[in-house]
Amino acid sequence: MRCALVLGRQDLGIIGKDNNASLIVLLHQIHVQIPAEAPDPLPEKAAFPMGWHVFCQWETAPEEIGTTFEQRIQLLNMSGELQADFDSVSPFVPEKKKPIHRVIANLNLFPVLAEGHYRLRLSLRKSGDKDWSVSGDHPLQIIHKRVVEPVTS
Repeated sequence: MRCALVLGRQDLGIIGKDNNASLIVLLHQIHVQIPAEAPDPLPEKAAFPMGWHVFCQWETAPEEIGTTFEQRIQLLNMSGELQADFDSVSPFVPEKKKPIHRVIANLNLFPVLAEGHYRLRLSLRKSGDKDWSVSGDHPLQIIHKRVVEPVTS
């Protein structure tokens, strides 16, 4: 099974009437505005509201029809360490006469992470199997901007 993995803004992904996916904005950078009064370092497990989604489009083989699979999405730093407990597993079953199966995770919060480079990793396994097979990943850069309050006289 092969997959296309992309990360996009939640308000701009569309599945058309013709069943084709249109992904208008793909994310590879997230600019986080940090209020001037926020503590430094930021608290662990902090998050901010942001609509985004992870779009996976699996190309299935005939022998995979009816088999339950599990898709796993993890957010990792460049050393491969899990970040913000972001580890999501979604089961799915490819259907007959549908060579493409989509799994779309719609999310409303994004974890406040340290500035730097990260990877959103996609893995797959048959339900009940122990080991995961990495299917792909997507780069993501977090950039902080400390918002300075204007000085009032």
